[in-house]
This record gives sequence, C-alpha cells and structure tokens, in this order.
Amino acid sequence: MTLINDLAQFFARKTCFRPEGNLKENEGDQSISKARHSSYIRGDRDGIKKFEAFKKAKNLRTFLPCGSRYQDESYLTSDIPLHLLPGLKLLRLLSLRGYRIGEISNSIGDLKHVRYLDLSCALILMLPESIGTLYNLQMLILRDCKNLKKLPVNTSDLISLRHLDITGANSLQELPPKIGKLTSLQTLSNFIVGNGNGSTIAELGNLIHLSGTLSISGLENVTDALDARRANLKDKQGLNVLSMEWSNISNNSRNGNVESRVIDMLEPHKKLKKLSINGYGGFTFPNWIGNSLFSNMVCLKFQNCEKCTSLPPLGQLPLLAKLYIQGMKAVGNVGLEFYGLGRLNPFPALEILTFDDMPKWKEWTPFGVEEGAQAFARLSELSIKRCPKLSHELPRNLPRLRNLYIEECPVLVVAWIPSPMELNEVRNTLHFDSLVSLHLKDVSIADSLGSSEVGDQVVLKTQAIAS
Repeated sequence: MTLINDLAQFFARKTCFRPEGNLKENEGDQSISKARHSSYIRGDRDGIKKFEAFKKAKNLRTFLPCGSRYQDESYLTSDIPLHLLPGLKLLRLLSLRGYRIGEISNSIGDLKHVRYLDLSCALILMLPESIGTLYNLQMLILRDCKNLKKLPVNTSDLISLRHLDITGANSLQELPPKIGKLTSLQTLSNFIVGNGNGSTIAELGNLIHLSGTLSISGLENVTDALDARRANLKDKQGLNVLSMEWSNISNNSRNGNVESRVIDMLEPHKKLKKLSINGYGGFTFPNWIGNSLFSNMVCLKFQNCEKCTSLPPLGQLPLLAKLYIQGMKAVGNVGLEFYGLGRLNPFPALEILTFDDMPKWKEWTPFGVEEGAQAFARLSELSIKRCPKLSHELPRNLPRLRNLYIEECPVLVVAWIPSPMELNEVRNTLHFDSLVSLHLKDVSIADSLGSSEVGDQVVLKTQAIAS
C-alpha cells in the first residue's frame, strides 16, 4: 500500500499538494502555483501558518479538509474564510466541513465557478447575500449548522442548484420566498413552510425532480388545503422517504379540521417506502394512510398525533415491516379497524411493533379467530411502554415473537402466552432473566419451562409495576 501511495503522489505531484507535507516535495513555489487540488487533515485548531502555501495556489479547483483525528470540535482562524479563500477565484469545490466558523465573507460571491459548497457544522447565524450570485453552484451543504436562522432572500436565484441539505439546521424557521424557482433541485432535506414572507407549501409543486428523502415541516402554517394540493406530492415518483411535521406547540390558531384536509391533500405516490407523521392535529387520518395500494411501504411512524381517537387500517399494507406508534394520547381502543376490514391475514410482514405513551389506551381488541386467519405472522419484537390503563391481554398467537418489552404498564396482567420453545429462546435474550429492565416484579411460569401446558402453550403471568 505504501508503494501504491508513493506512486500516486509521484504522478499527482504537479496537480495536487498537501499543506502539511514537505513543500520541497511539491517542487517549490512553481509547483504550488500550478496545483489544481489540495486536501489536508483537519486539526482541532488550524491557524494561518498551516495555510501559508495557499496564498500562492491561485489555480486551485479543490479545497478539501479530510477527516480529523479529533472527535470533538475543530476551529479555523477567521482569516481563512474571510480573507484567504475569497482569493482562490477558480475554486470548484470548497469544503469547510467540521469547522466551527462563525462568519463567511460576503466576497465569497466572487467564487463564480464554485459547484460544491460544504459548510457543515459552522456556527454562522446567516449566509451572506452574495451566495445568491453563485449561479454555477450545484450542491449547498449546511448540515448541522445549528445556529443558522435564515437563508438569503435571493437563494432562489441559484438556478443550477441540485442539492440543498439543511439537515440538523434546526434554528431555520422558514425557507426564503420563491424557492420553487429552483426547478433543478433533486435533493431537499427539509421544506420548511413559512409563516410570513417565506415559501408556501405550493412552491413544492414546481420541484418536480425531488427524490430520495423529503421532510416537510411547519405544516401548521398551511391554512389553505388547496395550497397543499398544489404541492403535488403524487407526481414526485422519486421520493422514497417522506416526513410530515406539525409543531407540537398547541395554540388557538390550530384548526383540526383544516389539518385533516391538508394531510388529505398531501397524499404521496403509491411507491413510497417510509412515512413519518409527527404532531398532526386532526381528529382522523385520511383514507390514503393504510391503503393497500401503498404496496411498497415498509416503515411507518406516528408521533404525537394527540387528537386522533383511532388508528388507520395499517394491517392492509402487505410489506409493512416496522410500525412505531407514540404519543397517540386520545386512543382508547386499538380495534378491528387497525387490522383492516375484511383482511384475512393482516400485518403479514410486520416484524417490529412499538406502542409508547398512550395514557388512555385500555383495550387491544384481538383479531378474529376465523379458520386459517393469522395476524402478525412474522412479528418478532413487541414493545409497549407508558400505557398505564392497558389491562387486557395482548395478542396470543405470535409464533415468531422473540423480543418483548413492557415498561410502565401497571395494570397489564397477562403480558404474553408463548410456546415452550419460544419462551426458551426469549429467555436466552435476557428479557426475562433481567427483570429490572422489564420493570417486572413477579414472573410465574407453570412448572418451570412447560410441563404444565395449556394446549401447545405455556401461560406466563406478569405483574408490572410503575417506575
């Protein structure tokens, strides 16, 4: 590997250099002035001395810090982003990933050739308006810029932009107006619906090339369901993962009926694989959620949908493998509608099922016992936490259940009725041997591991205690 590395450096020595290396190996000032690409190891505190050579590298196309030896924060002297980098006018790729920088010079707008700009983890409050003049910019990465409060108003002028990543930029309150002009966008990590002068959700309609993962937040700001229709999610066939988020802050302006119409209009295309709904304030879910035509759906998450009193017919989804239900505080019964009316074998592919923080939930209606009917045929993990009123039995026929978690369910008496072989396998996972982690006070098994059977099952009784 050393020989290969030396050979690569030999052939690249006239076009690449590393500032931490011996400058003599770069054949002096002339070689640096001709260099096109540079990478270096990011330190914990990089000062001006480390970058002296860059003052002579006027033809650089690439400025790329590589992985740091340091796991914590990295810092860069302010002279670099404010004075040195704006002078490298031929840059195509500029990365300051990982540096906790607090300011970007307005002269960055002079880097007209930049295609890729990565400012991940920067401490900046805002970007300079001159960013909007980078007409060749294709990728703008602002991941984990936690202090970033706004994007320039002229961001919509970045006509070549294809990827905008604002994942983790949680201080952003809205996207700038007319973001729909960025018709070349393929990746938009979070579309934040504005409450004032920002982009409305209708701007999404023009972004026809979006693909991969999309989060839509600030949906409480949508007051006209027709705007939601104009987002045209049905035609965005490239989306695999979709997240819809309403603010969890309750106020008098929230209208459950409006939110019901909005989510109805936000129906995505049928090939979607993962869907997350957080903070929805409507009273019911739309008919498209749980529709069996969403045949590629493998993961669903419902969080803090506090006004909904029932669950959609999720048992109809043929490939659903993971289902997480949390904070559904108005649900009192998980009934037959959960399985899907007329469905013979609901939840045929479900492997992981989680219920969490459901304070009014009292009963889980078992699936019908028609001959040949089977629900949860592949369920291997069941988790029920913080459901203080749940008292009825859990589903009995769970042939593949291996992991069972029960926490803070003080009146749940019959937690599980497995077969002897299943019980032995579960015991080996320590979920019953480690009683503290399950919050169980007493476990009694008839005659140890099954000499006293009920049919082909062993009765396991648990008395849970509140933590």
